[in-house]
Amino acid sequence: MPDASELRGHVLALRNGGQTGSGKWLVHFQSLPSAWQPCVEILSAGPAYTAEDEFVHVFCAQSLAATARNFIARCTNESERREFRARLEPLLTSHLPSTGRPAVWRQLCLALVCA
Repeated sequence: MPDASELRGHVLALRNGGQTGSGKWLVHFQSLPSAWQPCVEILSAGPAYTAEDEFVHVFCAQSLAATARNFIARCTNESERREFRARLEPLLTSHLPSTGRPAVWRQLCLALVCA
């Protein structure tokens, strides 16, 4: 499973027009059942204050929403789904639009509703 720093590196490489393989890597990453874990780790740090961090946070929040939408099709383990929801709830609080970025908060809301 990729870790949070590797994920961050690929997201920023894509943003900055760097590594040509980053786009493919990120598409593959989002298809992994465990993709949500490094995304939660990154978002657990709280709201982003730089443009780079915001880009990474939006990607992570979108990845969580995509994971949640796919739970119905692939998740046979209800405990994994409960853990996913339990990890999302505190992120919603820490990324409220009053302190965080609305785009991140909206994606986290979508993830929670779909999970």
